Amino acid sequence: MVRRHLRGTRRQGRGRRSTALPCIRGGLPRISLCSAGSNDGGTVATRLAVGVDLVQVSRVRKLLTDNPVAEREIFTGRERAYCAGKRNRHAHLAARFAAKEAVLKALGTGLGPGTRWTDVEVLNTPLGRPRVRLCGGAADSAAQARASDVEISLSHSGDYAIAHAVMFLQPTPGTDHAPTPAVPDEGCRCVST
Repeated sequence: MVRRHLRGTRRQGRGRRSTALPCIRGGLPRISLCSAGSNDGGTVATRLAVGVDLVQVSRVRKLLTDNPVAEREIFTGRERAYCAGKRNRHAHLAARFAAKEAVLKALGTGLGPGTRWTDVEVLNTPLGRPRVRLCGGAADSAAQARASDVEISLSHSGDYAIAHAVMFLQPTPGTDHAPTPAVPDEGCRCVST
């Protein structure tokens, strides 16, 4: 998918018009939810940080085939053991790679200094639900962002694997309200093509 910044709308073959959506500036995608039930009877704002990543399974397969050491540098022993028993092992590894990327995007750090791929570990509950375990630099970044939990969703089909991560962030100390939302840029329109 390519994002284009356009003014207004654009024709997309056969007379169809694309919908123009406002661009939001201001950094990470964040959503604020208010819930009743703070200790003082007021409302508490919960901020969410979202990350998503799409990976081509064939590229992960090629990376791991061409560079066998990469598998140990990217995936923990438990992740490798889980995927080893799967019929389409590389699709499961690609989904975990996408999850690591999505979590790092939600943190807003990417794979920065002091963070390793294995600092984000994707495990499964006995019922198969994927869960994230953070350690090292990723855990430090999560603590700094005041993250209280991370939920992920993984899927793969054909040559693609995708993961979504939603990180729950605690309110900043001294505030009990949602942060100011990002302001749309009046002169910019984003259209997916």
